[in-house]
Amino acid sequence: MKTYRCVASLLSVILLVLIPPIYSWAQESESDVELFRKAEQDLLLLNEKDRQDIESARKVEAQLWGILKHYPNSTIRKQVEEALIRAQEILAGRNLNLAYLILGRSKLSNLDMQAAEFRFVKVIYECPKFSRRDEALLSLAKLYLKWGRNADATKYLQILVCSYPSSQYVGEASEQLNKIGVSASEGCAKLSPE
Repeated sequence: MKTYRCVASLLSVILLVLIPPIYSWAQESESDVELFRKAEQDLLLLNEKDRQDIESARKVEAQLWGILKHYPNSTIRKQVEEALIRAQEILAGRNLNLAYLILGRSKLSNLDMQAAEFRFVKVIYECPKFSRRDEALLSLAKLYLKWGRNADATKYLQILVCSYPSSQYVGEASEQLNKIGVSASEGCAKLSPE
């Protein structure tokens, strides 16, 4: 699990450090507002039909990270952060759907399960404000239970129960924790919201 967290962290570092300069180096003379208008326009083009266009969503995300990096005290910072959340919603939704697609195969290999795990971890750690993060937490925990990795499953079930107490998935998470032999509320005090 630590390996996947490291990979997810590495991908975040790449987004923060390497990719934004690609989009902003040629636009040094443009203001944060001009750059935001372009990114916002690209984001608006990613309507429901085009949500499968993952490369465009990544480009918009990189543009927005670039604005935040190069203009940390921008007057439009809040708007940029909101647009970044929308772009990440598209990316996280795509990763979640890919994980379900992989798990939907009739014969799952260990490699398939690892690929699904990677997608769930990516959603959970790279997009903490994703509207379906609770669903990703439960799905990852169920995958770990299938593998017999009860300690990992417990961790994500507890994050779900403690961080999303009003989630529709809390009942199922609590049941799974009880099957493992762990109290649903046990561990909430030592968990920090991720």
